[in-house]
Amino acid sequence: MSSAKRFLSLLIVLAALAPAARLAWTWRAMPHLGVYDDDAVYWVTAKSLAEGRGYRIAGLPGEPAQTKYPPVYPLLLASIWKLNPSFPSNLPAAMLFQWLMLPALLAASWSLFAQFGLSHRLKLVLCALMALNPIQAFFSATLMSETLFTICLVSAVILGEKAARARRELPVALCAGLLAGIAYLTRSVALPMLIAGPLYLLMRRRARPALFFAAGMLPLVAGWLLWMRARVPRSLDLVSSFYTDYVRFNYYGIGADDLGLYLGANFSRLTEAIGQMLVFNPSDSFLSVSLARVLSVAAIAGAIRLARRSGHWLYALFALLYLLLLLVWPYTPDPRFVLPLLPLMLAGLAVEFLRILRVVGKAWRSQRAAAAVVSLGLAAFLAAGVWLTYSGLTGTMPRLFAMQAARTEESLGAFRWIAANVPPGDPLVAYHQALLYLYTGRQAAALKTPPVYAYRQDGPGLEAHVAEFRRAAAGRGIRRVLHLRCDDRAGWDDAAGMAMHALTADPERQLLYSDAHAVIAALP
Repeated sequence: MSSAKRFLSLLIVLAALAPAARLAWTWRAMPHLGVYDDDAVYWVTAKSLAEGRGYRIAGLPGEPAQTKYPPVYPLLLASIWKLNPSFPSNLPAAMLFQWLMLPALLAASWSLFAQFGLSHRLKLVLCALMALNPIQAFFSATLMSETLFTICLVSAVILGEKAARARRELPVALCAGLLAGIAYLTRSVALPMLIAGPLYLLMRRRARPALFFAAGMLPLVAGWLLWMRARVPRSLDLVSSFYTDYVRFNYYGIGADDLGLYLGANFSRLTEAIGQMLVFNPSDSFLSVSLARVLSVAAIAGAIRLARRSGHWLYALFALLYLLLLLVWPYTPDPRFVLPLLPLMLAGLAVEFLRILRVVGKAWRSQRAAAAVVSLGLAAFLAAGVWLTYSGLTGTMPRLFAMQAARTEESLGAFRWIAANVPPGDPLVAYHQALLYLYTGRQAAALKTPPVYAYRQDGPGLEAHVAEFRRAAAGRGIRRVLHLRCDDRAGWDDAAGMAMHALTADPERQLLYSDAHAVIAALP
């Protein structure tokens, strides 16, 4: 490749990165921290590590060990706390760290696309589309582990494929397993790779590399599982179990009769989520949902076609096991859940789109009317994709950040009252307990609800859960609750918000503080 071609390619990628860079720069102070709740918990856990308090959730009563999130991402964030222990002035450095992972993801994806045998032009287009993807841009400006996880996963896939073909395959297979293990220690949903990696190498008749892959990944998986088992509470503690016993909490209350409900809801949502990840469209209209499902089917078909054509099946095998895991996971999948599959699904969609173009090109010779209709449809799809991408990057994502920034700003009055009137050792109940801790230093129990109530739309069950939680909180001596009015929900999209409203609407509660945005009450 000539130097001029390299320079032009670099300019195209940099231009594609510009909107995500602008989003990150505009929101560099990260006033939207807490937009996912998990991002604030990551930041609190990193603070605990940086201060030498261990891998704990300092914002929860009793500071239990952090057993929900594996430690790699919080360990990296802890270095920022070490450099600047002052909150929130350390958030711009966190934003820079987070955004820099986006170019790293593009570099890893470029190598993956080259391994698939894609042309230089197509690799360039795919990397540009990844950089412009509104959902990827969102997670490149939010303290979440998805981008880091995808980098580790794609890198493990690249090395795993090399181990299936290299002459000195054993060190490569070991490194692939180690990278897969690091991916697992970033997000535990990498667990299917422990099956996919060795199985793929065995299918390629590489028994020893399969063993070395497992030897690289298994100790990291086993180490985290053993560490968790030694620290997870023996009984389900509703005060902290959402963060300390995540699997048991999420499957709490599920019976055999619920399996069909879960599978049906998850399958339906999963067929939408892949398409919505590829072409961002937050609308839930019939047309939008139908288009998302068509895109999902096309991307999956293209990914299979790409794997067959290139002979590289490892990523596709992992994707199959990962999607099966999402089917039985007690949360309806959204585009965030399938984001680790973005490079594969985007490449698959491109392969299928190019195949359709070739078919249409041939049809122009004999069936011009049909070819013209299909061509108009493809042109309309491309135009809609450009518009949805633009509106996502410049409208939807900034609007989500602005909404969370406004919520935090509206909470500051209540936070100041808590800092002045609640003793440091006296915890509260709060939905956004991590933000409360960061701004006040006060701990809080998090009222979270097992997903089963939302799946069933079970109002009585939710009420019983709130009553049980209140008893558990009272047993810990927790007598105050903070509720932000913006967390009220009218529907089942957020059962926890409904639960918090029910808790503070108790007629027997004593009002301690109230403004236009927040309520602090003493529970009876």
